[in-house]
Amino acid sequence: MTRQDLVLRYIAYAVMLAVVATGLVGLIERESSARASSGSGDVDVEYPRITRQGLKPTLVVEVRNAAPVARVPVLVLSGEYLEALQLEGVTPELVEAAAVGDGLVEYRFAALAPGATLRASLAMSIDQQAPGVRFTSPLTVALGGRVLLDARITTVVLP
Repeated sequence: MTRQDLVLRYIAYAVMLAVVATGLVGLIERESSARASSGSGDVDVEYPRITRQGLKPTLVVEVRNAAPVARVPVLVLSGEYLEALQLEGVTPELVEAAAVGDGLVEYRFAALAPGATLRASLAMSIDQQAPGVRFTSPLTVALGGRVLLDARITTVVLP
């Protein structure tokens, strides 16, 4: 083994050690969030930014109705994103799920009373995705026909 091979080996060990250490102290985030607030309501979305095969990540949406009347919360995501991350179920129970233009899926929940909060969870199962694959989806959260959040989310599947 030459001196150059030995130096390259130590550099590779140092890089692997750095990656493991950052993962252990939580510097490599696994979840991200998107938030928005307006006079008609607030929304907070937590989604898997980085996940691994075999895990069961969850996308969580919290919507608070700040209006003085009951309003219906609506969540819109890409059908391709939901299929790729193998959506297993949605809680609480949906009032309606329907395909809308350009491969999007719209989920409607029961109307929220004034001041009430909806906490919806979309459970997924990452079993058969190739490592390193990246999935992106538009994410829209509306309340009573008013869009509270319009964003894009990305999830990367690691080995």
